[in-house]
Amino acid sequence: MLVRSFWIIVVKIFGLILILRFISEVFQGLISAYQVAQYTSFNFKAGFHGAYTSQGFNVGSAAETLIYYIVILGCYLYVIKLCLFKTSWVVEKLRLAKDQEEEKLELNIHRSVALKIAIIIAGAFFIADGLPLLFLQLLSYYQHAEVYTKFTSSNEAK
Repeated sequence: MLVRSFWIIVVKIFGLILILRFISEVFQGLISAYQVAQYTSFNFKAGFHGAYTSQGFNVGSAAETLIYYIVILGCYLYVIKLCLFKTSWVVEKLRLAKDQEEEKLELNIHRSVALKIAIIIAGAFFIADGLPLLFLQLLSYYQHAEVYTKFTSSNEAK
């Protein structure tokens, strides 16, 4: 395998990872636009009882949020297009295989070993991606448990 071929594979894998991020950004953008529209339409005079039903959605704020996310998603799509379909151009512009056209990378490993390495890397990526959510959920559980114990202890004292 040439060094250039190695970098082409790495750039294409990066493009595939960006596709996963793109999908999550689409849903986050839609949810954010909905929440911004709902939050900015809050009627402070009505208080907390029926405050969202009096005015409806604030379309202007939702449109601003959607435009922001459309620009971001456009950038994502452009980089994905470059990584997946114009990979050799990316390798040339970033000079990843500069002065190494003739060198060959000798990887004498069996397919099962390569598959194990790929599984370990993918697993590490998923664990690193999920750890913040796990810690957030543990913190939330601890806070709810603390509030529950304070509530039950105050009721027993009465």
